[in-house]
Amino acid sequence: MSNPAYRLQMKDINKSFSGNQVLYGVDLEVPAGNVLALLGENGAGKSTLMKILNGDYSLESGEIAIDGGIVVIDSPRQAVSRGIRVIYQELNYVKDTTVIENVLLGSFPRKWGAFFDWKTAESRTREVLGLLNANIDPYARVADLNIAEKQLVEIAKAFSTEAKILVMDEPTAALTSNETKNLFKVIRQLKEKGVSVIYISHRLEEIAEIADLVMVMQDGRRVGYGPVSEFSPSEIVRLMVGREVNQNLARKERSFGPAFLNVVKLSKEGSIRDVSFDLHKGEILGLYGLLGSGINDVTKAIFGAAPADGGQVVLDGKPRRFNAPHQAMKAGIAYVAADRKVSGLILDMSVKNNLTLANIRNYVRLGFMKDSAETQSVNEWVQKLAIKLSGGIEREVRYLSGGNQQKVILSRWLDRGAQVLILNEPTMGVDIGSRADIYRFLDEMRNNGLSIIVASSDMAELQAIADRVVVIRNGEVVSNIRADGITKEKLLASAMGVGVS
Repeated sequence: MSNPAYRLQMKDINKSFSGNQVLYGVDLEVPAGNVLALLGENGAGKSTLMKILNGDYSLESGEIAIDGGIVVIDSPRQAVSRGIRVIYQELNYVKDTTVIENVLLGSFPRKWGAFFDWKTAESRTREVLGLLNANIDPYARVADLNIAEKQLVEIAKAFSTEAKILVMDEPTAALTSNETKNLFKVIRQLKEKGVSVIYISHRLEEIAEIADLVMVMQDGRRVGYGPVSEFSPSEIVRLMVGREVNQNLARKERSFGPAFLNVVKLSKEGSIRDVSFDLHKGEILGLYGLLGSGINDVTKAIFGAAPADGGQVVLDGKPRRFNAPHQAMKAGIAYVAADRKVSGLILDMSVKNNLTLANIRNYVRLGFMKDSAETQSVNEWVQKLAIKLSGGIEREVRYLSGGNQQKVILSRWLDRGAQVLILNEPTMGVDIGSRADIYRFLDEMRNNGLSIIVASSDMAELQAIADRVVVIRNGEVVSNIRADGITKEKLLASAMGVGVS
């Protein structure tokens, strides 16, 4: 029976795929003007539940009510018509169009009935970007934006029309602290207007700040619900994973031999200038900087994905200049992009084929695939990284959780025998359990001599795993901080240019 006290009520929701049940009688309630934090490991069922609400997936059994009235939602268009807007973790932008066209997609203003009203469209776009303090050119092509700017465009799109229910899946994953503060300010304004927000995040410090209610899911079931004041961070983690999780590796002072990779005065017009640092065998080197600092440009320049204008890379004592990724790959350098679904995976391809994609020649003999060798290797990586599969290694990789997809990409490069591994935001949108698995595996790989660069906006992540952190500001190196000196205060001060000599 639906309850008019709730803006949204989902009751006894069940869902299965190919005979595998993923939701078991799930209930969800959120009153008008409240923020519900929806928490759980990747694979717990959060995204499936939200895709049912948005009409992406059909409702198998159960019911959905808005303001006490039962509704049927068979498509995303129908969800929008009922005042539901969803910002998914996997960004859903049209890359070859402008920011204006993305923000106003489906609601572009017209004049005289037939012509696009670009003046009004620009005004609306600037207004909604202004709410977020997002300094983005409305006429910029979305494909040319960085990942944080693309995230802000997605949020602006959701804010461009009136909504009763707003779902936000990891909205701050690519945002700076200032951008997050601006987003929270807008969410509070929406609450005052009676909008209900479902907020999905793995950043527990955000939950205490913005949420009114907490709902925790585990293995397709609701295992906790109530006011946020009733849930401590440790209780939330316990409910999410059903076990104690230690994300911090045992920190010990490490000594290193000569540098294995030297970045020497790497420069690219408009982004980085004279960037130099060293990376040793068996070292995890963190790169940290605020939005626009240039850290992503540094990693892409090393890999040849966006070649530098000047400077060089010295690999194992040999000067190199990579003008394309295949040159870096041949030299033993691997690169994992932040947007794994766009740049890292072929979603309709199997787990097995995605994993061996970079090393396929190793499994071919006389023009024929060595299926048994490939299968054996993939199964070994699945075991090493604790990759959770439903349907086996032949299952399309799109059906894996975000954390397990990231493990597939890591396995791919290690299967190829990479000597240097460059990771951009390696645990963005990854649940706590998978994050701990990835940290432990990176620790194991560095102990085996792998050299690792982690470019991350997550200061706690760098504290947990890095031997050193190089801080970049305005395209230049401003600090080189050893493990025992890595603190959030020091990282942020360096990145902001406060107290840096």
